[in-house]
Amino acid sequence: MMGASGRIRELDGLRAVAVLLVFALHTSLLSGGAVGVDVFFVLSGWLITGILTAEVARTGGIDWRAFMLRRARRLIPALALLLIAYPFLAALLPARQPEPSWVSMLCAATFTSNFRIMTGTTPGPLSHTWTLALEWQFYLIWPAVIVAMRRLEARRATAILGGLWMALTVIRAVLFAAGLQMAAYYSPLHASGLVLGAAVALWPRLEARPWVGLVGLTLIVLAAVARFGADPFLPFAWEIPLAEVGAAMVIAAPPKVLAAEPLVRLGAISYGFYLWHVPILDAIDTLPIGGKAIASFALTTAVAALSFRYVERLFQRAGRPRPAAADASTLA
Repeated sequence: MMGASGRIRELDGLRAVAVLLVFALHTSLLSGGAVGVDVFFVLSGWLITGILTAEVARTGGIDWRAFMLRRARRLIPALALLLIAYPFLAALLPARQPEPSWVSMLCAATFTSNFRIMTGTTPGPLSHTWTLALEWQFYLIWPAVIVAMRRLEARRATAILGGLWMALTVIRAVLFAAGLQMAAYYSPLHASGLVLGAAVALWPRLEARPWVGLVGLTLIVLAAVARFGADPFLPFAWEIPLAEVGAAMVIAAPPKVLAAEPLVRLGAISYGFYLWHVPILDAIDTLPIGGKAIASFALTTAVAALSFRYVERLFQRAGRPRPAAADASTLA
């Protein structure tokens, strides 16, 4: 499954599916596209846990500072590029933006966008960075969790994480039912996907048959289309775990269809695509839906490709401590 760069091609294809779902949501083409975020979370939890457990096996512990520096090199340069350009882009945005640009920029830069939205504030022009905030918060605590579980037998550790995933899922569903949508969706409860991905990474002798991945991909699609035509901001508690389980199944047995070259190429630049697609959509908001989708996809792909080539890869290559750790981190 590995490409020449050390990346798993099928999982790059899954990243592409995830970012296309989110893009379809924000272009009003698919109201259930938000589940693309949950696919990203499962992928990230699987990857990060794999990196951390490999370090524990190799050294007996985790260098938290080095880990956070690697994560910073992965996330911050592309985000910084967006924040540097954003004041100029903001001049093109409609006057109806719900909060000043500097507030959204500050929340994005400090990885606190999710907490900002949880306060009940109307999401601002960079509110999509709440997913980065949640991931960063996960990075802060997860190395300690992995170290604490290092002496556990793999099946027991997996069972504990599986139980945690179920608990987070149930609590979030209860909050949805109680009308507390913001707390349910944007709080650390949404780390359930990260936890499920971690459970997949720890599962011993993970050997799934090819049909498992195809079923998982089907579940992701079902979760996305189940709300077709519905209000995307109404409670949708059950679609989240459905997409999470689907993503876990795809990771266990990645279907070869996801290795299609267009998907792999888009998946490789998916982080930059995710960062830039919302501001670009906002900047060309006056276009009709169809024209806006086509124009924003083309512009976002071009900007993301430039960001990947001249910013993200440059900083990822800088200061890599060891080839093994570096190869693993290229998957993020």
